[in-house]
Amino acid sequence: MLHFTAAPADIATNILSSRAMLASVKISAWSARRVDKRVTAETNAAHYATPDAGRYNKTLLAKDALAAVTSAASAARLKHYALTLPWLDDGARILPAASFDTYADSMRDLRAAFDAAAAGFIAAYPAYAADARQRLGGMFNADDYPAPDAIATKFAFSTRVLPMPDARDFRVDVGDAAAAAIRDDIERATVGALANAQRDCFQRVANVVGHMAEKLAAYKPAARDGDRVEGIFRDSLIANVRDLADALPALNITGDANLSAIADRMARLCEADADTLRQSDTLRADTAARAATILSDVESYLA
Repeated sequence: MLHFTAAPADIATNILSSRAMLASVKISAWSARRVDKRVTAETNAAHYATPDAGRYNKTLLAKDALAAVTSAASAARLKHYALTLPWLDDGARILPAASFDTYADSMRDLRAAFDAAAAGFIAAYPAYAADARQRLGGMFNADDYPAPDAIATKFAFSTRVLPMPDARDFRVDVGDAAAAAIRDDIERATVGALANAQRDCFQRVANVVGHMAEKLAAYKPAARDGDRVEGIFRDSLIANVRDLADALPALNITGDANLSAIADRMARLCEADADTLRQSDTLRADTAARAATILSDVESYLA
């Protein structure tokens, strides 16, 4: 059975200050949406509703206009979360030192993809705006659209890496009692953050391995030509388990032996690819059973 005891404050501080840093990513893009007050008032009046009954949001451009930008931003945020652990708020996350090179390389490539997608949109923006006049008809309002030379300022991608806060380095001149209280707050936050980060690793395992166990157990191949396959699963089912198994050694900043062992067990779940698992009832059932056992072990920790 898995077991975890929160680390003492000094140990937690040493672990985080020597093995991790804080990383944040900030991505902004023009939403191409605007509340239309006139249409809102007309719609509420037409339905005999009060003025605060609802708001009408216009989609200013065709839905695919910003698709590449949105996709690039989503990919960056997903990678940021995949390579980091929760901190005290959503503004920054714990980046293990072992993941720094991977993180830096990934964010560089993802920023390049975002910038390219934004540049493509900016180049096509005048045409999109012209098309909107016909698409929106009487709801079109030229004031909803930034000037072409201003639209580029609506897109930005930045990352920031900072050292972990260390209560031992807090030396602000606020009086001994106040300084001691603040140091205690930092230490408590550090202990809690480390425990939460470790729990997050186990929760990720529970999510992806539990999903694998469920999907493999539910899969039923077609018995005869023309029959439908039940419980279809995608190749990503295996890829997601493999990706997390590969990431866990770096995310395991406490060196938890249980988590290391689980990462090894997860890797063995991925020895057969998705096609092989679809074709072999025996292998599929065995893999589902082993995934269910891992899930059970992890849930005993999370309880």
